[in-house]
Amino acid sequence: MSDYRIEFLHPLTIVNRWEELLPHIERVVKVSNNEFTAESIKGRATSGNSVMIAVLDTHDRVVALTTAEVVIYDSGLRSLLIPIVCGDYFFDWAREWFEVVKALAVQLNCSELRGLSVRDGWMRVLKSHGWHENHVVITYQIEDSK
Repeated sequence: MSDYRIEFLHPLTIVNRWEELLPHIERVVKVSNNEFTAESIKGRATSGNSVMIAVLDTHDRVVALTTAEVVIYDSGLRSLLIPIVCGDYFFDWAREWFEVVKALAVQLNCSELRGLSVRDGWMRVLKSHGWHENHVVITYQIEDSK
């Protein structure tokens, strides 16, 4: 990954570079089924509830973003949840990114990584790294009864 580097963004960096980060986040929000807003993503990352990880090119431009947070289930299972992965050139930085998030999970005493809303193209890459489909979320839209 000589053309890219992966960096954990400090909350102040998120605030200071928000205009640069926002277009990437808006792409995810658009396909999130109303699960996220740009402001909720920013709020979680700047409050310390999640971490934001950027992929930067050689000119220090953000080409991709990830958020991650620890989820502890009733059983005691600790997962590093990665609800957001957005950006470009995934195939170029996926291997190093995977090593970074695995190391973060180990550091945070998590026994697994979990992701959401993985697109087919990305899933092919992730499967080559040992990821597998665990759940399928189904929904039923309640019509407005008024």
